[in-house]
Amino acid sequence: MQQQQPLFPSHEDFSDDHDKAGQVYARVRSVLASYQIAPAAFLNIRTIAKALNVSPTPVREALIRLANEELVLQAPAGRGYFSRIPSVHQIAAEYEAAYSIISYAIRKNIQDFSVTGLRMFRELQADNVDDRAVNSGVNELVICLESLYQRLAAISGNPILQLHVQHFIDRTTFIREFDLLKPQRRQQIVESMAQFTGLLEAGRSEDAISNLEQQLRTKTKLLPELVHGVMQRSAGENRSIEAFLSESPLKG
Repeated sequence: MQQQQPLFPSHEDFSDDHDKAGQVYARVRSVLASYQIAPAAFLNIRTIAKALNVSPTPVREALIRLANEELVLQAPAGRGYFSRIPSVHQIAAEYEAAYSIISYAIRKNIQDFSVTGLRMFRELQADNVDDRAVNSGVNELVICLESLYQRLAAISGNPILQLHVQHFIDRTTFIREFDLLKPQRRQQIVESMAQFTGLLEAGRSEDAISNLEQQLRTKTKLLPELVHGVMQRSAGENRSIEAFLSESPLKG
């Protein structure tokens, strides 16, 4: 029987994680997508393989996949791979596309939206968020935001649009995490999203979309500062990808 393929193949929860190549891809992608290492760093296949306790082959395969996803840069004439510098313009385009899809879904099927199973933003106390949790990517606010994006994409009834929103989530998690490091922004985001979900529950689609558009404008203005801050942090920490990966090498 043919194995069922995941709906969102770019997401970190891979169905082939039992396979070593899938595990290597997921681990390398996780570090690169979070922009934890310095931009334009050379990605040495052999030293990455050593850090993960695997042969070079699955690392090479992972980097080829990541180059296709435009998460790494491939040097001309096959001279190796480098970590990518995030583009403010590209990230802004990702946000605009996600906004367009979610707006379409709201207008089409707001009656299908349900908060069942979602943590409500009005229940969260933004000032109690732990900065270390934000930085490590497990912050509750990030999970709440991304779960809501997924729920809204789902009411579109269109798996292609869902895929695009998942793609957006994967590529912009690092921006949400860094943005939420500032207490003022945490409070602002919680308040805006609490109002947004309240409008959705009330069936006020156009008001909800207007709220989301205002949030988009705010985020877009902040993107240059956020991207610069992420790059400063990674350059300041000066950690290699091998240092991150060797913290938990794969089992042989």
